[in-house]
Amino acid sequence: MSLEKEPQNTLTRRFTDAEWRVLRELRVSLPNIFAEAFPLKQDAIETPVTIWGVKIDPLNPFDARTSVVLMQFLRSENLSVPSAWDRLRDTLRWRDRVDIERAMIEFPAGNRHSVLLGYDKEGRRVILAPEQRFEEKSLSTEGVKDIDELRRKKISTLERHKLQFDYETSDEWIVISDFRSLPDRMFGLQKLPKIDPIIQEVEDEIRRYYLISIHTFIIINAPSWFVNVSNTLASAARLRSIGKYIVVGRNEKDIHHTLESIIENPVPDVSSKIDELIMKKKSISERIYEWLR
Repeated sequence: MSLEKEPQNTLTRRFTDAEWRVLRELRVSLPNIFAEAFPLKQDAIETPVTIWGVKIDPLNPFDARTSVVLMQFLRSENLSVPSAWDRLRDTLRWRDRVDIERAMIEFPAGNRHSVLLGYDKEGRRVILAPEQRFEEKSLSTEGVKDIDELRRKKISTLERHKLQFDYETSDEWIVISDFRSLPDRMFGLQKLPKIDPIIQEVEDEIRRYYLISIHTFIIINAPSWFVNVSNTLASAARLRSIGKYIVVGRNEKDIHHTLESIIENPVPDVSSKIDELIMKKKSISERIYEWLR
């Protein structure tokens, strides 16, 4: 199929020639991928599957929203078709095994809350993540009654996040994270939280099947030492799926400028209080939550 005949939307029109080439290669492989994912289902290659609200039909994948979802798998693997094949197959298999609908019903609010601040000039959502806390806490299985419950709670949260996108005009967030509680000096982080291996295993499992959808990750209220090492962190492998990585210190004017340059269409309840948000001593997270209660 020529590019002129491809079903298009706002997001597919941004694909590069290289991305279109690998997308077509992955797309024609869908029947084989579905057969590998569901070896016990005789009609596997004929049965569409819905991922994040988008129908993936292995025999008729010529749909713009389908192309956008498949491109997420390709981009997560640096446009490697064999790696994207494996990840898509494993994701199909995993989603068939876990009870996503049960998790959504059991935990209707998910696990953590974020706040919508507005939209950038291309319509991406700009969200404020829950404030990062850096106290010495041990993330252990103590007090966790059911690891499967923890897994379902995380599934509910991330599934709802992915369902926020329409995969026509948006499939990425811009995320702002408040690091005000990070110590002013590096030695203040001598004791980092300890994570139980079982909880870490759940985290790694969930992260494998919910692709990162962050266009720009912005840290604000970072101490100076963190700003100085931010370039190193930006190049870390765990951030490879993030388009841009920005770190802003604790200067009020710098934070104000960053917010104004990113948020093209602010949410009314937030935009009217940007100045107040910057000038007060409370964290940005605390103030926004207060306004929206």
